[in-house]
Amino acid sequence: CALPISAERRLSGLHSGSPDPLATQVTVGLGTLGHTAPEQLSGEALTASAATDIYSLGTILYAVLTGRSPFAADAQDQPTLVTERIRAGNFARPGRVNPTIDPALEAICLKAMAREPEQRYADAGTLAEDLERAQADEPVTAWAEPPSRRLRRWLSRHRVLVAATAIGLLISTLALGALSLVESRRSEEHT
Repeated sequence: CALPISAERRLSGLHSGSPDPLATQVTVGLGTLGHTAPEQLSGEALTASAATDIYSLGTILYAVLTGRSPFAADAQDQPTLVTERIRAGNFARPGRVNPTIDPALEAICLKAMAREPEQRYADAGTLAEDLERAQADEPVTAWAEPPSRRLRRWLSRHRVLVAATAIGLLISTLALGALSLVESRRSEEHT
C-alpha cells in the first residue's frame, strides 16, 4: 500500500504555511491529496475512473456543506498521516462539522465519499439527480427518510387541503359542541 514514487516525491517536497497545506496543496500523481480517492492512494487505481471522480465530487460537496476539506490538516500533520486518514475513510461526518446540514445532503455526500468504489454513485448524473431531488425537497436514493419527514413534506405540499380540513373539523367540533349545549339546556328545561 505504498504511494506511487511520483506521489512520494511530491509529498516529501511539501511546504507548510498555507492554511490547509496537505488537503489542498499536495498533489498525488493524479490530483490534489484532499480530493484523492482511497483506492488511488493504495495504488489500486492509478487512473481516474467514474468512481474516483465521484469521490472527488463528494469531497467538494463536503467542503461546500461544511466550509472545510474533509481531510483538513494542521500544518504539523504529516502527509502520510493524512494519506492514512483518506485510505481509512477517517473524516468527521458533515453533520458533526455543521449540525444544520440536511440529513439527505449529508447522506448524498457520504455515499459519494464511500470508501469502497462500488458503494458510491454509479456516475455523476445519478449524483446530480439526488442533489436535485434534495434541493426540491424530494426523497433521495442515498437516504431512507423517516416517516415523519415524509408526512411533513406531504403536509407542506397539501397546505390548502390540510388547512381546509382543519377548519372544517374546527367548525364541526364547534357546531357539535353548540348543539350539545342547546340539547342539554332543553333537557334541563323539560325536567
